Amino acid sequence: MNIEDALLTEVAFELRDELQQIGDRARSSRYSRALINTFAYRVIKAYADSAGIDSLPAGSRLTDSRKARLEAFIDRHLNQPLTIDDLCREIWLSKYHFCRLFKATYGETPRKFVQRRRIDEACRLLRETERPVTDIALTTGWSGNGGFSRCFKSHTGVTPSEYRRDPL
Repeated sequence: MNIEDALLTEVAFELRDELQQIGDRARSSRYSRALINTFAYRVIKAYADSAGIDSLPAGSRLTDSRKARLEAFIDRHLNQPLTIDDLCREIWLSKYHFCRLFKATYGETPRKFVQRRRIDEACRLLRETERPVTDIALTTGWSGNGGFSRCFKSHTGVTPSEYRRDPL
């Protein structure tokens, strides 16, 4: 990462001079603490900007970039178990903020959202391929046909086999 930030450079030199001048007492110096905080803030901000990471939104919803990143991550990992921790790590939020913002953004829990994405993908595969239902269940992250069929029917009103014969 190549960061060009004149203020960051100036703060780093000022902090170096402060540490050389007062040594171990720098920890108790208000000025030193202010320099350290400013330095840390500028490094984090520069890293977040260069990585394309938004700061926590002022509103109560996920930003468009976080939504896009999260949805792409979920779609890439539909065939794997996904935890809240996985989703939080992907968009750099704590569990608390993630769950609060997710529910406000999508109107449902992350578990329901992932389940719906899996069912949507299963519907597409049932329409467009001749793959066996069990294979589609495994491909979309279900451990077996039973749970998949129950969830599928609760979302669509029909079993996977019925859906294949007559897509909605």
